[in-house]
Amino acid sequence: MAIEPATKTRFPIVRMRRLRATAGMRGMVRETELSPRDLIYPMFVTAGTAREEISSMPGVYRLPIANLAAETAEVAGLGIPAVLLFGLPTDKDDVGSGAYDDNGVVQKAVRAIKEAVPELLVITDVCLCEYTSHGHCGVIADGQVDNDGTLELLARTALSHAEAGADIIELGVPFSDPMADGTTIQNASFRALQQGITLRGCLEVCASLRKGGLETPLVLMGYYNPILAFGLERFAEEARKADVDGVIVPDLPPGEAGPL
Repeated sequence: MAIEPATKTRFPIVRMRRLRATAGMRGMVRETELSPRDLIYPMFVTAGTAREEISSMPGVYRLPIANLAAETAEVAGLGIPAVLLFGLPTDKDDVGSGAYDDNGVVQKAVRAIKEAVPELLVITDVCLCEYTSHGHCGVIADGQVDNDGTLELLARTALSHAEAGADIIELGVPFSDPMADGTTIQNASFRALQQGITLRGCLEVCASLRKGGLETPLVLMGYYNPILAFGLERFAEEARKADVDGVIVPDLPPGEAGPL
């Protein structure tokens, strides 16, 4: 029987098993190394006084401000360099005023953490849906999200986080993987996209924050597909113009991130 040349096969061209035979071999040729210094620790902070387990995430808790010093000291002790904060206010209203309140739950959390563990990086998430009575990430006018009014409040939120002492401010780009996020987040992302909250709009928010004098690092977080559809070179150029400092792309493996 004739054997077809390996060059005619599409995959695999390289027999990866040869380089995976032993731990020493794998350690020498691996492209990516994961350690605690590569991690960001998410923290869910409540304006209340009780430590509450999140029923949908067993073992994960909403923490009151008073618990943050001990929790973040443990995080830093593990060698994790940063935390990402999500706040849960006591009261909500139609315009999500708790998000940009100087004495809001995230603002208080930032100050408490920076006082307790100054070297720990604190990243904040700019969002309104946790603070609005209707659950949408924006101002509602005539049953629809008011883009201009929403962008103004998002900018105020980012500025308040910076003034509280946040090291990095993260702005989410609407898009969702239903397998990873579930249908609720997917539907919320669809509504945001339908109302014109796009990647370009997020870049415009970053640009307006810079024009307003914000010097805190700005990071966009979202899936790869919107960036790919926008165009990698175009995105890189527009992000540079908007003075964006970095991008978090959860579904882009490090080994495939070369083009971006």
